[in-house]
Amino acid sequence: ILNKEIDNNGLKALIGFLVNIAIVIGIGIAFNTLLHSIIFLLCYCLIRKFVGGYYAHNNRKRLVIFLCIFIITTLFSKYIYIKSYKVIVALISVISFIGIYILSPVEHRNNPLSNEKINKYKKVSRFIAIIVIICNLIILNNHRLSNYSIYISSALFWIFIMLFLGIIKNSSKGT
Repeated sequence: ILNKEIDNNGLKALIGFLVNIAIVIGIGIAFNTLLHSIIFLLCYCLIRKFVGGYYAHNNRKRLVIFLCIFIITTLFSKYIYIKSYKVIVALISVISFIGIYILSPVEHRNNPLSNEKINKYKKVSRFIAIIVIICNLIILNNHRLSNYSIYISSALFWIFIMLFLGIIKNSSKGT
């Protein structure tokens, strides 16, 4: 029975993930930001898999939260045409990167990790985050590509927020 529950939960998670991807790609097409959307998905999903943090109780809530994050990112990127946006994007990227580097991984209270997995996830998440921030800072300095950096910075920012919320949620349940 336990294996069927695990298989069922895994299938639900996979379906939820595919629905997220399909909707994000649809939003990307609708806003004419398909490549931006794919870049966001790559950065967010690659790092988030290893950092943990806050997760909603069910797939529907996870979908809604993720879509809100993505829609906010898309709308924000469309309307951030201020002179100093590169400084703001770089600052958000660096602060988020430092938070990810220091805090990850944050395990879910119902799914504790072994010390071996914690060390592995810490190394992997740091490595991916380093690659992402280096690429982002390079892209930010390329005038033709700099608009992609907003999506990369947003992915780092939202991951940092989810880590922080995961810590808060774990500490509030322990008291």
